[in-house]
Amino acid sequence: MYELNDKENYSPPNQDNDTHINVKFTQFRDEDNDNSVKRKGSKKSKNKNKEEDTKYDYISKKSDENEYFGNKNMNKIIIDDEEEYSDKINFKTAFSYFSRCDYKEEQEMIDNEMKLNQKKKSFIKKICECFYGGLPLKIKLQKNLICCMTKVAYDDSIDMHYKILSTIYLFFTKEKECPKTGKHWEKIGFQSLTPKSDLRSVGMVAALQMLFFICGYPSFSYTVYKFFLEKNCEWLFAVTAINITQICYITLRDEYLDKFCVKKDDAIWIFNEFYVGIFYNLNQYLMENNEELTAEFISQCLEKIRKRCTSSSEIDALLWNTKKVT
Repeated sequence: MYELNDKENYSPPNQDNDTHINVKFTQFRDEDNDNSVKRKGSKKSKNKNKEEDTKYDYISKKSDENEYFGNKNMNKIIIDDEEEYSDKINFKTAFSYFSRCDYKEEQEMIDNEMKLNQKKKSFIKKICECFYGGLPLKIKLQKNLICCMTKVAYDDSIDMHYKILSTIYLFFTKEKECPKTGKHWEKIGFQSLTPKSDLRSVGMVAALQMLFFICGYPSFSYTVYKFFLEKNCEWLFAVTAINITQICYITLRDEYLDKFCVKKDDAIWIFNEFYVGIFYNLNQYLMENNEELTAEFISQCLEKIRKRCTSSSEIDALLWNTKKVT
């Protein structure tokens, strides 16, 4: 019977408050001296500007860069600011780009989705929310950003979108080029001539999580990919990765990750580490049962993980798995 690893308490490393990522939803809002003039107006205007600063200019504090975006050797593997690596990109740059996009249409879709989700909440859960209040603003905004990005479709005419997918492709295949369309995408587990159709369910969040995977855990991610390749799994690697992102998104959307996000004070970090933890657990089990790697079998394993993601203790165990990745 498929079981998750023994439950242990997940204790994330301490944060370093010296550096920040400015996460903004509607547009680039680089602060300039004009704001200081606006804030000299009425008390009402001053309070309004203060509220806007809180909402847009300070959403996500990151800890040590090696912790948030990868290990110490990350920049030796994936670099986006040196000429010879101009076609590759790292998670930090990609996430920064998406944190500054306009999500007006995506926000409407998320609002409608959340309204339906609210109706499904139990009466007890609604009462608890009334007594204990909501999430901190920063965590709310981070969660909202992730949700909005799930509605962003892959478009290879957008340079950033293509760079993310081509970086992933080049990392796993060790090839020197990656055409926008072609059967070569099947080498990393996509099912058509472009990743677009496979990414429909959770949009560019799936691509970003794959990028986080190779930046933060290059050795482990490549080991998992090689395992799928060598065992000729019917359930393809990229398809598996997208399914894991779906699990992460549903768990985040349905508020089961909330307490972990609050404890860490970072929803982006928890969301991505949860992804790695699920991959680790799935990989361990598949290695123990590598004679049964049919599409149906792997699908069943993913479904069992999905069902366990309503339990705080099981989520804790999955997050703890990231400490076991070397």
